[in-house]
Amino acid sequence: MLRDSNLDGQLSIFAHVPGDMPLPHVVIVPRAENYVEYHGTFGPNRNMVVNLIARVVYPIGGSIESGDIALDGFLSSGSTEDRSVADALAFTGVLPNGDAFTIGVGDVTNHLYGEFGEARVSTVSAEIPLLVQIYRS
Repeated sequence: MLRDSNLDGQLSIFAHVPGDMPLPHVVIVPRAENYVEYHGTFGPNRNMVVNLIARVVYPIGGSIESGDIALDGFLSSGSTEDRSVADALAFTGVLPNGDAFTIGVGDVTNHLYGEFGEARVSTVSAEIPLLVQIYRS
């Protein structure tokens, strides 16, 4: 759904960590703890809860403030922000096998300054927790 939002062309989007990623980008990774929180395979509903992180990384241009302002646009939510990663990720859908899923989005965490890549580009980043619930529809 990120590719169908207004974000396409503004961010590179990855569902795994490739060897090299252009900036800015969003990468979806498993949460370190409780990756698979609940897996009910033995009932008719076959429920599963998976915890992921959407990590948004943005290069700091001229100043830390300009990097923060740009990152804020991707982290903000609501009808006035068309670049919202959180809004693009929060949705309900159907998988090819007919099972349904819902993605819930948590509050932004881990706002960090750092360097990225071999060129050591100064960056600002933050993480958006995702709770993915998959269930037989």
